[in-house]
Amino acid sequence: MSYNYDAELQPLVELLPGASQDISDPKQARVGFSQMVETLNADLDTSGVKMQNRDIPGPEGEPDIAVRIYSPEGLDKVAPCILHIHGGGFVIGTLDSELFAVLRRAPHSDD
Repeated sequence: MSYNYDAELQPLVELLPGASQDISDPKQARVGFSQMVETLNADLDTSGVKMQNRDIPGPEGEPDIAVRIYSPEGLDKVAPCILHIHGGGFVIGTLDSELFAVLRRAPHSDD
């Protein structure tokens, strides 16, 4: 199966595992995906951004939900926010797999 995508994404597409990636074993798929995400995130500039991990209560009888709050370092007032919700089910992804997308939108302390 092939997909049309913006040519600007080609460098990222080349890093992705083949379309035939087997996720029948999610634990094993997570290992490979986590290694790829770690490589992609290695050089991201997080300076000026405070990242705070929290858990919020899930539905009754279900586990808590991990969330990450990004804010400019030194923020000392109420400020507008953007709520970023990944559209997938996080079968193999994590909060770290969204880091690049969120940092592109997060205000930095020098903005």
